[in-house]
Amino acid sequence: MRIKGVSTNYVRQMVTGTRLAKPFGIAFIVGVAGVLTACQTTMPDSRLVSSTSGVLGIPPEDLTISNRHSESNGTYYIATTRTGRKYACVVTGGGVLALGLSNPPRCNSVAQR
Repeated sequence: MRIKGVSTNYVRQMVTGTRLAKPFGIAFIVGVAGVLTACQTTMPDSRLVSSTSGVLGIPPEDLTISNRHSESNGTYYIATTRTGRKYACVVTGGGVLALGLSNPPRCNSVAQR
């Protein structure tokens, strides 16, 4: 059966889904790229200082953050107290997929030389 004004090629593309696959494929790739880019966002230093001070029991104004770097599984940094004591800390979560929620920092005392 032939429909007037509709090519056979157009009907074949609609039946097999190839006509719809291209726009949805592009939208999917753009969406995945957006999510992966958003996951790389990092927490501000003020949030790290606030949460670390609570875990260590030290006022926030007595802490500084240094050597900070973020990877896919968390943010790693050194927290130094006003007295010079250093802690190696990691915070996981905080990304878009976690809705901005993060776990409390885990900190270990760094041996002083």
